[in-house]
Amino acid sequence: MRCCNWTYFRGTFDVLLTRYHDAINYLNQKTNHRNKNKVNFYDMTSSILEVNTGSIDTDYINSRFEKYIKSLNDGSNVEDIEAAKKQLHSSFAYLSKDEQKYASIFLKDIERGEVKIIPNKSIREYINDYIVEASNNKIDIVAKTFLKEGKEQELRNIIQLNLNANNLNAYNRFTEFKKCIDINKAAIYFNQLEQKELSTKDINTKIDSFFRAFVVDVDNTDFKDLNENKSE
Repeated sequence: MRCCNWTYFRGTFDVLLTRYHDAINYLNQKTNHRNKNKVNFYDMTSSILEVNTGSIDTDYINSRFEKYIKSLNDGSNVEDIEAAKKQLHSSFAYLSKDEQKYASIFLKDIERGEVKIIPNKSIREYINDYIVEASNNKIDIVAKTFLKEGKEQELRNIIQLNLNANNLNAYNRFTEFKKCIDINKAAIYFNQLEQKELSTKDINTKIDSFFRAFVVDVDNTDFKDLNENKSE
């Protein structure tokens, strides 16, 4: 009788666990918008693993990253570089869906020579840098699109409170924040987005719906920058 391959099982389990967490986060994103109860994680690891899987996964991904960077710096042949790149890309399966997105962008930036690699900086740190930068840029654009002049910090302040759908308007926080919104800017945006003239009531409804989602979850709230290609 052949013994099971624990390393293979652990790797497969961790990838599936990451996808499970992605699914729960997606459900919570949807239920947050409808003010329903949050979906809780079932702790599948407690009776199966007693190791820090997050730390092990990070170490594994980082080892693949270091191997890839070494192959680039050592002037390895194209085949070896591609093999190292493929191994690194495969290790992204241990990351969440959002992390995978930014890891792939980071990898492409390396290929284009647009990243300065800092010794001893882990790939997780690079990915986190990309996530933070993307969030900051998104907040900046949303503020310019919807808010009155000089009110961006108010948006950042309420986001930093890490609120959820249930406590969003505790102490009238959300109601007070909405006073920072320029209704004329919002009307221009939503009329252009919908390609029709919306009533003031509809504009206010869309403002409320959008910012309830955005304040709770910046990264996963859909927002189309209508000015993105105007400067090109």
